[in-house]
Amino acid sequence: MCHLHLMGIGTGVANSTIYFAYMATFSYGNKLVKDGDMKFDEVIRILIAITFATITIGRAIAMIPDYSKAQQAALRILQLDQRQSEINPHDESE
Repeated sequence: MCHLHLMGIGTGVANSTIYFAYMATFSYGNKLVKDGDMKFDEVIRILIAITFATITIGRAIAMIPDYSKAQQAALRILQLDQRQSEINPHDESE
């Protein structure tokens, strides 16, 4: 699969997680309120907590491609640091 397709799927999942969380919370909250197990304000409080959590998860998912690029860049920097210099700084021939 093309890299751009994967990025598009990742972005779509990241942007839709909040709506899936809304759906799950309202569906289950509706059942709990109907059964008398929970009050509506408690459902809203839980909805807010889940909203913040899914926003954070969505942002983290969106950063996965950047994370792999950062790992590759860090590896290149470490390899560069391990490389032996071809220039002798103590040579006074010139």
